[in-house]
Amino acid sequence: MNPKTRKYVMQILRLIAIIPMMAFIVLPFLILISSSLKMEGEINSLNPTLIPNHIIFDNFIELFKNKSFVLSIKNSALISSLTMVLTLFVSFPAAYIIAREKGKTIPVLQIWTLLSQMIPVITLTVPLYLILGSLKLTDSFPGLALVYITWQIPTTLWLLKVYISSFPTELEDAARIDGCNTWKMFIKIMLPIILPGVLTAGIFSLIGAWNEFFFALVFMKSPENILVSTKLWAFIGISGQSRDNMLAAASLLSCIPGIILFSVFQKYYVSGLTEGAVK
Repeated sequence: MNPKTRKYVMQILRLIAIIPMMAFIVLPFLILISSSLKMEGEINSLNPTLIPNHIIFDNFIELFKNKSFVLSIKNSALISSLTMVLTLFVSFPAAYIIAREKGKTIPVLQIWTLLSQMIPVITLTVPLYLILGSLKLTDSFPGLALVYITWQIPTTLWLLKVYISSFPTELEDAARIDGCNTWKMFIKIMLPIILPGVLTAGIFSLIGAWNEFFFALVFMKSPENILVSTKLWAFIGISGQSRDNMLAAASLLSCIPGIILFSVFQKYYVSGLTEGAVK
């Protein structure tokens, strides 16, 4: 087999291997779109089809008329944005210290950062609830944001540490010689260069807060503080009989912010991931 033929054979084999993986990823999303455009009776029919027999948009119209669902979208956008901004604000200088300092405590901090992600979430529920209760922050956005930030910092810190470690120390030294203080060097010199990494960490933080369900279910009780993740759960119903058409439409709408983010910042996101992987 000559090299050219071998190249084509390898491309075909790669394509054959990729098709099942893509089907596994794309098919559930296609079913979600299809279900959101169907009536409930058609979804639960004995012979369901991927293409709706009658395409309807009543599910989306009903959702936009549902004040509780619209409020949950606004609340999730607020808490996710707040979590992302504050997580980056705290993690960026901390990641710089871990990346640049050579003291004996730095390896301990790095190990603790990794180990903290292995703690089951459910084991922290009662301690966090007691802490928030003592601070009178239960059932409040600041309290939930504090929980999200605490939970997101280790991942964000580790990502930013990798990107900062790849930043040339010579540029830092040159900036300080030119009279830049540490914060000015962060903003004007380092941030533009490692921006893909910062955006990657920020997107991870924002999407993580947007999709989080357990803490939102436990800590947020008031109807006016409901988040989109718990609102989706409400469509299942107390008796377990879900409104599948409404659940599909609401789930599809809740995916849109993430799709938009990844579409707009795809270039920076992929660049940030590959830079972190190489380092």
